[in-house]
Amino acid sequence: MSFCLLSYIAAAQQTKESVYKQLVTKHSPITSISATFDAADGSINNCYLQAKVGNKYVINLDNRVIVSDGKTIWNYAPARKNVVISEYIPEIAGITLDKFFFEVIGNLTPVSLTKNANSYILSLINTDKTQEIKSVNLILNSKCNTINGVEITTAGNTQKWLLKNYKINKPIADKVFTFKTPDNTEVIDMRK
Repeated sequence: MSFCLLSYIAAAQQTKESVYKQLVTKHSPITSISATFDAADGSINNCYLQAKVGNKYVINLDNRVIVSDGKTIWNYAPARKNVVISEYIPEIAGITLDKFFFEVIGNLTPVSLTKNANSYILSLINTDKTQEIKSVNLILNSKCNTINGVEITTAGNTQKWLLKNYKINKPIADKVFTFKTPDNTEVIDMRK
């Protein structure tokens, strides 16, 4: 019981700056991420992300699999039995969880740290007005050392993702980021 009390006191004494510094240190440099995630609005559940620096990722959604090897994107819809192949174009890739962790997390400014029942919310803003992200809320565990959710606000919308089984810097083989088209699948190749 005294350990729990000490953990609570230590977390209560943390500042927004110290928590942010701790998270940035933990995520620098980040080379890979894997997590199961849900959209907070319930529209997407039990999805799985594996990503590696270099725009390499696999996203398993309820009704599709999206794979990028950093040059090519395969968007496979098993129910439709088709795969759309396109070039990876960074300028139109948008904000994704992997991009957030690889490129954005260390470039924000802490605004507040708020305690909820069993978690903390670290609110951050982006002071670089040329960037798409305006603000971020990180939902942290009670010790403020694990990110359990990410809420990203851009000029156009807000996305909120709840993370489970979140791991960083675990080795992921490059072959994971190559898609093999299943038999009897229509291929729609949009590359030039």
